[in-house]
Amino acid sequence: MRHRSKSPALPQSKGSSRLTVDFVFFIAYFLYLWLRINPALYFQRQQPILLFDFQFLKEFLSLPGGPVAWSAAFLSQFYYYSWVGAGIITALAILSCWLTRRILPLKNAALPLQLLSFVPAVLLLILHGQYNHPLAHSVGFVVGLLFFYIYLKLAPQSLLKRLGWWLCLLLLVYYFTAGVFWLFVLLSVLVEVFSFNPTTVKSVLTTTLMLILAILLPYCGRLIFFMVSPEQAYFKLLPLHHDYRPQFAPYLLYLFLPVTLMCFQFKPENFINKKIEFLHQPVGKWVTTGLIILLVLITVYLSFDKNTHINLLVDYYARHQQWEQVLTIAKKRLSDNILIPYHTNRALFWQGKLLHELFAYSQVWGEKGLFLPQEFGYIYPIQISDLFWELGHLNEAQHWAYEAQAVYENSPWNIQRLALVNLVKERLRLAQRYIHILNKMLPFQGVAKKYREYLQDHTLLLNNPDLRRIRAVNPNTDFIVNNANPPDDLKELLIRNKNNKMAFEYLMAYYLLTRQLDKIHLNIPRFRDLNYPAIPRHCEEALLVYMSLTQQRELDLAGYQIQAETVLQFQDFYRILNRYRTDQAQALQQLKAAYGNSYWYFLLTFQAAAQKTLTSPPLTKPGVKR
Repeated sequence: MRHRSKSPALPQSKGSSRLTVDFVFFIAYFLYLWLRINPALYFQRQQPILLFDFQFLKEFLSLPGGPVAWSAAFLSQFYYYSWVGAGIITALAILSCWLTRRILPLKNAALPLQLLSFVPAVLLLILHGQYNHPLAHSVGFVVGLLFFYIYLKLAPQSLLKRLGWWLCLLLLVYYFTAGVFWLFVLLSVLVEVFSFNPTTVKSVLTTTLMLILAILLPYCGRLIFFMVSPEQAYFKLLPLHHDYRPQFAPYLLYLFLPVTLMCFQFKPENFINKKIEFLHQPVGKWVTTGLIILLVLITVYLSFDKNTHINLLVDYYARHQQWEQVLTIAKKRLSDNILIPYHTNRALFWQGKLLHELFAYSQVWGEKGLFLPQEFGYIYPIQISDLFWELGHLNEAQHWAYEAQAVYENSPWNIQRLALVNLVKERLRLAQRYIHILNKMLPFQGVAKKYREYLQDHTLLLNNPDLRRIRAVNPNTDFIVNNANPPDDLKELLIRNKNNKMAFEYLMAYYLLTRQLDKIHLNIPRFRDLNYPAIPRHCEEALLVYMSLTQQRELDLAGYQIQAETVLQFQDFYRILNRYRTDQAQALQQLKAAYGNSYWYFLLTFQAAAQKTLTSPPLTKPGVKR
């Protein structure tokens, strides 16, 4: 097993062929990470924190695994730039492949055995297909392999010197990687058994001593140097507490090299040479290679967390105010997560479509898709803060940013929100504190610079249209917030500023989703106050239903008229419903095709009693434009 002597040189064609395979594999690896997995979503999910100051570094260096954890926190900052994050993970995969080839005797092995060097890289890709996988686990794994390679390369022949060398490396690998040192220990024990010590008694004594030292090290380290729990002392940085698909993927990553090393003691290449001649034929090599690649592709595909990917992608686009992309994904209805309609409705408002196209998108969560319920507050606090910020309710935006701090302390999104809130409120000293923290985050130093300019020149803030709007609609007096009934807050915002268009449209959307048609009618004059050229489409549809319910032939619409096209569509909707009265499935099919994006179809499908609501179509009446 010891590989200190040079292996025979490979023929040039064989070496160039391997380089070609490596190049193609890792280019595909990088593109899959960049374009499919999208490391920017790791940043969105994990919100990795790294402050560039000595105190932050000191906190890491005072713990086992600290150097790797700090390095991973540093590298994780580059997840913010998707292609750079993909490059970092690809570099780790290349290192794992390179180290595997130097640990396992693969140079002259048959082609299927040479492909074993790619297994750690593939397993890392599977783990990174789960968006909660911390980069520290991948960095720790590669660093653990590197320490073992150094031990293997430089280990002396003398037993005492070798044990001394091993103990020095053991102390280092434990400090650098914490629980990952078990991989180093296991590989070292196997090498000692199969390579250095052919004598059974000496081998047993040596490996027993190594295992005893390995078991004692975390225990003594915890008692003397590190203030950590026993679990952290022995298993920190091992990916054993995350929900992976498949569940055994992290175990396979750590057991692959030890198990393969043991298997190579039985010389599998000899078995292949003697028993499976087919694998040495050109066709056999490529067929076997193709089957292995196909198996890898299937495994990677099945392990990818597609649902989380969709949810994070929508959250990412909403975070960066890419509203068109939010609506494009929402239109496909790929996920039922409550965050999808929540961001969709925000996107619709900012695109000027909320009261026109609300029901063109899934509203299965009803009014909860407008305002996240309290039980989701501990999961999505900064998203709740986003909505209150846009509504101009600065106190609540600040409150939920503090709640987010309890979940993700010093997350860049939290710090940005707190800095902006205090800038708009002209609490400059507090704003400066948060800007100072933001400036310590590598991807946000440009943002911090812009905020610092606001501090130095307040007219720059006033000239920013977004901040000027927030400042204008922020209520000038306080009121008691009613988290259990969000419409009350919207009404309070409108009492204090009747020109708060977002608060008004969200209130109208709430009345539509909760089927309070009378309140739609009562608020028609507000459209005139906000200079709407016409009543929005969904409100027209609601008014026609309201007139049908109340048997009114005309309504006071504050000078507006319901469009003739809307009336004709409602009459047609009713005719289709009446035509298939005895065949509800057929009625729904026809109505969905023609009016699936209408408020009427929402009413029909949202409650079983909706058919009783549409009792008769409205007739031609004053106030309705024909």
